[in-house]
Order: sequence, then C-alpha cells, then structure tokens
Amino acid sequence: MRSTTQQPSSNLLVLFGLAAKRACWLQVFWKLRRIKALSYYLPPLQRIPATVTGLASPSWMKARPVKKKHKNTKDGTTKTDILQFLALHHVYATRTITTTDGYVMLTRTDDDTDKILLKDITRQLKTKGFEPHIPPEMKAKRSIIMPRLDDFIYQNTKEEIREELVHNNN
Repeated sequence: MRSTTQQPSSNLLVLFGLAAKRACWLQVFWKLRRIKALSYYLPPLQRIPATVTGLASPSWMKARPVKKKHKNTKDGTTKTDILQFLALHHVYATRTITTTDGYVMLTRTDDDTDKILLKDITRQLKTKGFEPHIPPEMKAKRSIIMPRLDDFIYQNTKEEIREELVHNNN
C-alpha cells in the first residue's frame, strides 16, 4: 500500500533560520543558476530570490529607481565603478539599466534610495563624475501638498508651529 504523505519537491526549498540559508546556499544557487536576477555584487544571503525560499520580506522585492547621469555609459568600467562605490556604502542595487546619458539604478528599499541621496554620498558621487537624480514619479510620491497654509503660518509664531509639529509627530 502506498503512503499518502508526499515528499517535498526537489525544486521547492523550505528553509528556516539564518543557518539553514547559509547551509543550503550552494544548493539553491545551482538550482537557480539560470535565473538572471542573481546579482554578483550582493552578499550571498541576499541573492536567494524570495519566491524560492519564502523567507524574504516584501521589502526585498521593491524596486526604487534612482537615475545617475554620466557622460560615457558605453564603457563598462564606469558601471563597475558605480556598483563598487554603492557596495562600499551598503547600498544594494537590484538592477542597473544603461541609458544613453547615464544609468538607472533600481534599489532594494527606500532606505537604500535615501542613502544615495545623502549629502556625503552625493558629494562623493559628483567627484567621481556621477550625479544622482530622483525620477519625477518618486518626487511626486514624496511631495506633500497643503492648501491654505498661509493663514496658519501668519497667525502663529515659529515656536507654536514647532510645538504643534512635535506634538503631532510623537
């Protein structure tokens, strides 16, 4: 008589915990070697696609575009330079798209995008010849439009406005 319990499929891995991820990394890599989404510059634990392990948070799958203008995009060294620079600052780009006048970097989370736009990193990028730009769609999503604000500003002092902001945001 045949058992009713089914063995797990060899294509599906169910892993729990950090040690299990590390132990099965080679097995996962060899099974998924044809997937082009594996980036060579990410740490090994972040290369495992979330759809396979089922363990990654949804924030791993988000893509946040940041445009970087550069004069010479045909040269491969500039692409590796920017990827090395971002990796040094712990900014992980999930995809790099080469355009005629620069690169479009898709980052993993909003925090990675914010790191790129910090003053120190922006200044260092400018010395290397790169200039980060936020796409208009992301600028629009991060903008706050407040109508009839003039009356409130003119009627209250700076201290009252600051107290109200602190009170409402804590």
